[in-house]
Amino acid sequence: MSPRPLTERPLACSFRHPICVHSANGTAIHDVLGVVASAERAWDVAVDVFDLPPPDRDPRTNTYDIFLEPHVEGGVRTLASSRDAGSSVDRASAFTLLDARLDGSSRAHAIARGVFRAISFRVAPATSETTAESETTALADLVVPEAAEHNSFFESRPERAVCDAWPDAPQVATPFARDASFFYSWLDDTYANAPGGFTRALWALTPTTTPVGASRWTNDPDTFDVLRMTFKVPPGYGDFLLDFAIARAFDANVAARRDWEIDWPVHPRRLAPALPIAPTGSSILLIRHAGAAPGSRLRIEATWEEHAAFHWGAVKLDAHGALLGRVAIPGQDKGTDAQITLDNLDGVGAILLVAVNAGDDLVPLDPDAAVSEPHGYLVTVAQQ
Repeated sequence: MSPRPLTERPLACSFRHPICVHSANGTAIHDVLGVVASAERAWDVAVDVFDLPPPDRDPRTNTYDIFLEPHVEGGVRTLASSRDAGSSVDRASAFTLLDARLDGSSRAHAIARGVFRAISFRVAPATSETTAESETTALADLVVPEAAEHNSFFESRPERAVCDAWPDAPQVATPFARDASFFYSWLDDTYANAPGGFTRALWALTPTTTPVGASRWTNDPDTFDVLRMTFKVPPGYGDFLLDFAIARAFDANVAARRDWEIDWPVHPRRLAPALPIAPTGSSILLIRHAGAAPGSRLRIEATWEEHAAFHWGAVKLDAHGALLGRVAIPGQDKGTDAQITLDNLDGVGAILLVAVNAGDDLVPLDPDAAVSEPHGYLVTVAQQ
């Protein structure tokens, strides 16, 4: 659990919900009341619209507390305050640190993230920090859509795991995690029957039990355990991740970075990614069709390292980059190669090859692990 700020006397509290706002720096009362109003709005949506339980109250104040601080990295941070030792599953109250410099929709969005994170500490406190940042940002985007963040940081690094904690560069972990909210927004848009439904289901399906006195939560099952089981039946977890990788290639805000863009391979080309691909990470290659003889076909042969499960798809684009159709590139289960010959390419502007690493069944992706082992591939493309 985390120590609370020393300022305990609230400047203002909600009349409708157990929410109090604290500040030690003489914050203007209209700003404090604005924080209260934004917290009430986020609470109303979370509880009344999304049917989530409210945050647990702190046992000392009997409220959910927001502390205005002169500087908070990333604008907002929510921390566990007190564990409910009497609960049969992990559960905790939480408090939120909010950057007092924020205002307008940016402040409202940050407060919504704080409220949803406090709720996650009640229902799924063991969720990894990066995963929780992504999930709560996706939910906050539904509450304050005008302040929804774009995905430039996330999409510029498609080779990283969706839940990457960036141990090599901790200062970028939070921006990456917030941009990775695109994954959870896509899950909701694709599979949920109500706003935020998939994220809420993930929280409901990840109850954990941590021994009293443990130094950290026991995150088992975790979010990706649930996803692997949910998509275990055909078409399977790998093809589910491939669907997401293709969606990243067409992200309306910022499309995922491409490893290669090449002209039609009159002579065979062998290509490798700029960086190895972590589990759930992807790689995109674009092959222009201009210059191909009528009736030409494209041969694709991919190989990759053991202890990785790459899934490949080919997407046909028109002259303006719009999707014409897609083809899965078949490979054997637990194999290390896949191949296909694409035909009927007349009228196609380009072919997009998309690869995703579904991970190693023997060592499944763990969002709490410091490093998820990445792997490389080689793909040969040639005209026929």
